Amino acid sequence: GRPYPALQDRPHDFSALLSYNLNPKWQLSAIFVYSSGTPITPIRGFFIVEQNVNYLFGARNSQRMQPYHRLDLSATILPNKDNPNYESSWTIAVYNIYDNRNPLFQYYVPEQDEETGQLNLEGRNVSFFPVIPSLTWNFSWKPKSAVEKTEVETSKQKTGL
Repeated sequence: GRPYPALQDRPHDFSALLSYNLNPKWQLSAIFVYSSGTPITPIRGFFIVEQNVNYLFGARNSQRMQPYHRLDLSATILPNKDNPNYESSWTIAVYNIYDNRNPLFQYYVPEQDEETGQLNLEGRNVSFFPVIPSLTWNFSWKPKSAVEKTEVETSKQKTGL
């Protein structure tokens, strides 16, 4: 058979992460993701047999969907960074901040023009994940050895050793 691009073929795939510690308690982050569109097999035409629409397909995976891209932003606060027993943080994040409707797949719907009676195919994209805000609380107990080590360091600082 003829070679064709695989469904997972992505000639361009780029991710960038920026992270900035505003101060000891606040961290700001941004992630940008870009990749080439997914290969698709185009529909070149159609015909009707017994009131059923049948499609004429083009070369397999010879076209691509729109490129995929998004920008995610987050801010993390560490409210109790000096607590020797546990660590905690709150993160406010927004996934796909500019609401790019990245297409997951495409399907076609036959539409009939009421004036002319002509049947046309309308391609429609199905997209996932619009803007998604989130609030996350992370909490963990520090291991006992870390707590003991912190207590020793604290007592050394108090005694001036």
